[in-house]
Amino acid sequence: MAGNEVIVVTKDDVVFHMNVNNVSKMTELSELSGKDVIKIVAGESHVCALTSSGDVYVWGENSCGQLGTGPESKHSSEKPVKLDLDLNNEKVVDIECGQCYTLVVTNAGQVYGWGCSRKLGNGDIDGQSPPIKVMGLEGQHLSGIACGYHHSVAVTDSGRVGYNQSNQLGLGHKTDQLIPVQNPYFNDIKVNKVVTGNHHTLLLSADGNVYAFGSNDYAQLGTGSFDEQGTPYNPLIKHGPFVDIVAQKFNNISAAVTANGGHFVWGKCRKPLGTLLSPTVVTGVDSIHDIIGLYAKTPATYYSIDVSDGVDHPVLEALNS
Repeated sequence: MAGNEVIVVTKDDVVFHMNVNNVSKMTELSELSGKDVIKIVAGESHVCALTSSGDVYVWGENSCGQLGTGPESKHSSEKPVKLDLDLNNEKVVDIECGQCYTLVVTNAGQVYGWGCSRKLGNGDIDGQSPPIKVMGLEGQHLSGIACGYHHSVAVTDSGRVGYNQSNQLGLGHKTDQLIPVQNPYFNDIKVNKVVTGNHHTLLLSADGNVYAFGSNDYAQLGTGSFDEQGTPYNPLIKHGPFVDIVAQKFNNISAAVTANGGHFVWGKCRKPLGTLLSPTVVTGVDSIHDIIGLYAKTPATYYSIDVSDGVDHPVLEALNS
């Protein structure tokens, strides 16, 4: 989901999009139908889709070159456009979007990007044609990336953590990092997963601990206050071990689930919860992702919803029409 848009992929591999203000009208994205789309991500005003064959399709706003269609083209695109990427015969296996930039990970564990140059980890070098290989990661093999509004986080196969820009990096200072730097706090801690909110970061370690840092204007770090946290903090040290975490761009909410199925949420939530300064147990949810749909100020899931059980559902009704 991007902004007010919902993307639907059917079991027959037909792709539709609709506006949340008019779920009775769906339009097929014929450019993506039959392409076996496996992931869709969104920035502030652009969308990227990845297929099982490693092809990348983009559409939306392109004022900063976030579509990657070339330096000569800053025009927006209302329909998906397939990118012709020169990645040294590497296959794209993951994609992520920030506010106005896009990053991809290849099967060689390398990261490439396009869009706002200060967000790409290339030392703020302008005038480069996309895709731009992220600097400072030579010899590393990445297992995951996450993009916030203005910052990016990468995790290597060994569980080491590297970053790209601002205090949400947990480095203890607010100096922008224009190329990736490794966070020394995690030198001896293996990281299994990283997620990013608007201006904060959550990490899940192999031993089940959760670490949070960055902006805390809406209590999204779970520290019990609104104070910013420049270095990693464990808001759930009395609970756990944890097996999953979630945060989301354009929201200021965080959540985590324990090994025995306990769900915790904190930050800026919709009523009846309101703003939660510390992690709070919630019940009546089937998965950690449901927390975002139920309590985030901007309710938006980022995993597939199964509407094939015959239950009345606006998405299913729109498809049937």
